[in-house]
Amino acid sequence: MKATGIIRRIDDLGRVVIPKEIRRHLRIRESDPLEIFVQHQNEIVLKKYSPVEALEDLALPYLRSIHHELSYPVMLMDREQFILGVGSETKDHLHQPISRQLEGFIDGRKFVKTTSKETLELREGVTRDIHYCFMPIISESHQVGAILVFSEEGPLPEIVRHILNIFVHFLKMQLEI
Repeated sequence: MKATGIIRRIDDLGRVVIPKEIRRHLRIRESDPLEIFVQHQNEIVLKKYSPVEALEDLALPYLRSIHHELSYPVMLMDREQFILGVGSETKDHLHQPISRQLEGFIDGRKFVKTTSKETLELREGVTRDIHYCFMPIISESHQVGAILVFSEEGPLPEIVRHILNIFVHFLKMQLEI
């Protein structure tokens, strides 16, 4: 564990303020869920909770099926990082932070499907000229992640949108149980 030198007191309601600098560095936003762990006898660990990451085991077979049927790389991400990827082009991105561009797509809450090759920044400083479909995952009015399918060859067929919509709907149902 890395010491910050910052000390905070617990207020009369049992709250502790996480300093702005730490929230900014860890990309913690207001209303982000945090998971609380007790470690050893006197350590409390806070970890950003990712509902998408919690569905990793359930989502993987579906991603494999999508990849098998479409033959395009498929990536699942939460608001912070790439959680899962199927297809050889995805391996370098797994568990790496997503780019600000993808974060903006998630915040925009809209489906994006390109009709021609566009430059997409997957991670900070890592761009690809590709055709892609991007669909955010919105659960209980919160943007929790997204799914991305891409191709270097030609435009993606319209069926990709429908398949992604089915997958996202399935994930939303799991998140709301």
